[in-house]
Amino acid sequence: MFVSFWLQLEAPATAAVTVAILAEPTRGQALNKAGFRLLGTVVSVIVSIAITGLFSQTRDLILAAFALWIGICVFAANLLDGYRAYAAVLSGYTVAIIATQQIDTPQHVFESGMARGAAIAVGVLSMAVVNTLMFAPERELRLVAQLAAIHRRVRAYAAAVVSCTTFQPRPYARKIPYSHIG
Repeated sequence: MFVSFWLQLEAPATAAVTVAILAEPTRGQALNKAGFRLLGTVVSVIVSIAITGLFSQTRDLILAAFALWIGICVFAANLLDGYRAYAAVLSGYTVAIIATQQIDTPQHVFESGMARGAAIAVGVLSMAVVNTLMFAPERELRLVAQLAAIHRRVRAYAAAVVSCTTFQPRPYARKIPYSHIG
């Protein structure tokens, strides 16, 4: 919400709703859903502008084109699965949200589409940043422990070569207790 207000978006609540919609139990699922939400939004903004541009003088044809587009999206969602189907359905109803709000003023469809797209992009980016920073597993400490073990092995090997003794390597896949690391 703060970023949306700071950017002075038309509908800052859309970014917050996007973050809530993208809440998934794992980071991979959330990022996957976010990518398809962004893709569906981009497609719907382009289609909204195209439909309105083609039929801006005839309201009946605009509504018929919207109905056809929603039918295509529902058909595609029936063929697809998971988040791909979600993106298809999203593309259908977002065209309705963007273009039907501006049916009396078709010259404002571009601004309306960009505002919705920007709000959803802010929501997706906010979710991605927070998800990555806050819920990422602590890999740094395990990596430091692994690098220290490799360093000890290299030093032991170098000392054995310098002193001309036979080197007895320890098994590489040594179990490192993680209870004290993180």
